[in-house]
Formats: sequence, C-alpha cells, structure tokens
Amino acid sequence: MLAFAASGQPGWAQSEAESTAAAIAAAEAALEESDPSDPVPITFEDMQQGCDDGAAIDCLTLGHMYRDGNGAPQDHNRAVAMYRTACDISKSDDQFGSYACHFAAAAYESGDGVPQDVARALQLYEKSCKAGNEDSCSQATVVRLATGK
Repeated sequence: MLAFAASGQPGWAQSEAESTAAAIAAAEAALEESDPSDPVPITFEDMQQGCDDGAAIDCLTLGHMYRDGNGAPQDHNRAVAMYRTACDISKSDDQFGSYACHFAAAAYESGDGVPQDVARALQLYEKSCKAGNEDSCSQATVVRLATGK
C-alpha cells in the first residue's frame, strides 16, 4: 500500500520532486555566486586548434605559452614560429596579428630563438606599424636609424 503525502502524490514522488527542486536551487545559487569576468582556463590543445583554424589570437597565445614555458615546454624558436604564423594570417587591421608581428620582429632584432636578422625585423615592425601598433612604429624608426635604412 502506497502512502500519499498531503499533496496527493506518493511519498517517493514528492521526495524526488523536492530533491530536483533543491538541485535546481543549488545550481541557481552557484550561478549567482560565480563571476562572469573570471577567466576561462586556456588549454594548449584549445589554442593549437584555434591556431590551426586560422585564429591569430590563438597563435599569439601559443607563442606566449612557448616563450614563457606556461602550458607548453619553453621553446623560443617555436614561440617565434607561432608569432610569425599569427602575423602571417592576420589582416592588416588585426590587433592581435600586429602584436604577433611585433613580438616576432623583436625576436629577429635580438636573435632570441632565431638567427638575428635586422632586415626581417624591420619588415615585421613595419607590418605591425601599418596595423596600428605604435610601439612597432617607434621601433621601426630606431632600427632604420641604427642601420641607416
């Protein structure tokens, strides 16, 4: 014989409904406590996939991961390769591509991770400058003055 609660439902049905309601209330409370501005964890695999799909920001991020050894093995040569990829796939007004060009240019200028190539550095600084990166414009001027070009 089934026992019925005051609601007219069997006791097990009422406790199941109360359990579901409690789970929903707990989930809503957790959502209210979470901060939407909290950063989403970045994974190497997600960035690699995004870079493979042509997202300059993801290639730039991979470059930083390799440069810093954060989420990827530290490898300055691979970092520069990622910066160059982001630079190459970026549009002329792409903010992230301009940063990538700037980082690649700095590596070529200093010889960090790649053989020093000041002419290549100047080309990359100029590309970044054309995309609106003022730091690259300034650095291109410095390189021109230093090399007489």
